This record gives sequence, C-alpha cells and structure tokens, in this order.
Amino acid sequence: EELGIKVTITPEAPMISVAELTIGLILSLIRKITLLDAGIRKGGWKGPKGNLLSGKTVGIIGCGRIGTYVSRLLKAFGCDVTGYDPFIKEHEICRMVGFEELLEESDIITLHIPYTDENKNIIGAEQLKRMKPTCLLINAARGGLVDEDALYEALINGEIAGAALDCFSEEPYNGPLTKLDNTVLTPHMGSSATEARIMMEKQALDNLVQGLK
Repeated sequence: EELGIKVTITPEAPMISVAELTIGLILSLIRKITLLDAGIRKGGWKGPKGNLLSGKTVGIIGCGRIGTYVSRLLKAFGCDVTGYDPFIKEHEICRMVGFEELLEESDIITLHIPYTDENKNIIGAEQLKRMKPTCLLINAARGGLVDEDALYEALINGEIAGAALDCFSEEPYNGPLTKLDNTVLTPHMGSSATEARIMMEKQALDNLVQGLK
C-alpha cells in the first residue's frame, strides 16, 4: 500500500480445509486413532480406550472465519463450545469467556489466531499448567503460538493429556515431540486439500481481474 501496490488475499478459500483438519486432529487424539494404527502395524491388536468428543467443552482461541467454522462443526458433535477473542464480545455460536477461564475449563483447546509478536508463545509453561490434566491441545493455525519445549515438558509430566500440531516454530520439524505417543503431528497441511487449492487459485484470479478493473 505504501508503494501504491494493490494486495489481495483469499482468506475464505482454506477455511473449510483447515477446520476439517482440526476436527480430524481432535478425533485422532481423543480416540487414539494413530496410536492404535501404529499398534496394529507392530503386530498388536488391543490398545488403550479413547474418549467421546460428544459432551466435551472445547475452547476456541480466535473466533474469526476458521474458529467460527470449527465451532459450527463441534456443535454438531454435541460439544459445549466456548471462545476467547479480544476483538469479539459476543459470538453466534461460542459462549465467550476470558482467557484464563477457557484454559481452566476446557477439555480440548484449539488455536485459530495469526502469529504476531503479542501472540508468540501464547501457550507456554504457565498456560499449560492451568489446563486440566486430561486436556488436549490443538494447533492448526501458525507455528510460534505454542512454546514447543514447554509443551514437551507438560506432556511427559502429565500436565496435559495430548497435543496435535500441524505447524511449528521451525519447519520441517524433527524435535522431541516426535518421540511421544500422545502427540499427532502433521506437516503444515491445513490448506492441503485439492478443492481448497483450486478455490485459492480461482479466488486469486478473481481478485486479479477485479484489481485490473
């Protein structure tokens, strides 16, 4: 803008893809899908019991486009959905609460905020200690929002039950979280769905045409 160059984005195109991945990560953790799959591949059969998603309190940090869509999907599972967003006082789906209340009351916490200097390590050692020992943490938003070293310590010390991450402070990621059974890790694939990529390209072209007009 400072140079007189028009810049456009396609914020709605990856919305469904990221939201669906978030639900997939939650289900994989809570039903221990990847852990059970790994057990069968090693010759096992029985494994640990999972839990229901239905009836759980899920805290959404960031109630914009993606957070709202995730909330809508979670409602269909019968979840009590709460939200924290400093820019939103009332929400069509989420029961808005304070940040500390969300940390302490949620069975599952999922992040849907951008990375900024203020949001760096918004989930660190102090915040992890406030969560339930049964809590599951999901980050399919941006790397740098979660202090990965503090998360590793919280997971091995039983401060929270599990975590699923699609994005990391440094990528490709090959850190200690890869050694844990109570993590699900994916290679920053939130928008990596064929339909989402086609939509991103189409919206980019539409933006170009509108900009030229």
